Amino acid sequence: MNYQRKNLQIIFCFTLALLLPAAGSAAVTNMTAAEIVDLLSSNTLSGWDEEQYPIHLYYGSNGVTKGKRIRKGVHFDFGNWRTTDEGQYCQQWNRWLKKELVCFYIYPLGNNKYRLKSVSGKYSLRFRLRHGDPESLRVN
Repeated sequence: MNYQRKNLQIIFCFTLALLLPAAGSAAVTNMTAAEIVDLLSSNTLSGWDEEQYPIHLYYGSNGVTKGKRIRKGVHFDFGNWRTTDEGQYCQQWNRWLKKELVCFYIYPLGNNKYRLKSVSGKYSLRFRLRHGDPESLRVN
């Protein structure tokens, strides 16, 4: 009987240890508009697009952006970006994404990595922040 009780205590403690970090951790919240401006202005996001091709996006502090996508060659596009009061980052390209204005929430994942989830739910992408313009995409 003592043996069974001790085993149950061990199982209970092990289960509790597995559950506590999840229950005690704060929910991941999206960034605010001010945080997004600080994050993106004069920096680059690098990752993979929705078709899993490498992509690099440079964000000028003037609201202009330039992207480089590597798929059967190197393709560039220009566009504009802005934030909203609701904590969304919105972007419109001259050619990419059918010139559609697409808005995203940005969630920090740690270690300079971020998840971008479109408001429509159509896109969910992961990027890492690279300080400055390592891909020489600067837009005047």
